[in-house]
Amino acid sequence: MDDLSFLGDDFNPEEAAEQGGNFDALKPGKYDAEVVKAEMQDNKSGSGRHLYIQWKVLSEGAVGRMLHDRLNIVNKSDAAQRIGRAQFGRLCIAAGMRRTPSDTDALVGKVVRLKVGVYQYNGEDRNEVKEYETSAEYAEPGTAPPAPKSDKLKNAWG
Repeated sequence: MDDLSFLGDDFNPEEAAEQGGNFDALKPGKYDAEVVKAEMQDNKSGSGRHLYIQWKVLSEGAVGRMLHDRLNIVNKSDAAQRIGRAQFGRLCIAAGMRRTPSDTDALVGKVVRLKVGVYQYNGEDRNEVKEYETSAEYAEPGTAPPAPKSDKLKNAWG
């Protein structure tokens, strides 16, 4: 049994429930967001690994909302792996990282503009990150604009 007395006598369950936040999907659009967590995880089947990224939205009207992203970095499907690595490459470019980061901690704190879409899952709207862009509002001084898309990015990931 765990003690809940630390909540105190002034805890009101109804008020707390009302302030619990909105979990509806965000409307499709572009949102500035900061990486608050990044880690490699095994996929469900155990046959590959994805980069899990948790984003905190900074844009007005959605401040504090959380988004989740998974990029296939290692996958038995060559196509899935190629797509995941291309997405990771675009994320790095948008975040001003021109070299492969040495670990996932290098992504934490980076701010980019996300193009967010909506899809249906079990009858509910869910968000998905569709694209990454440099955030003009949060770009670090001296950061170059994103490189144009080319076959060089595809070849860089092998």
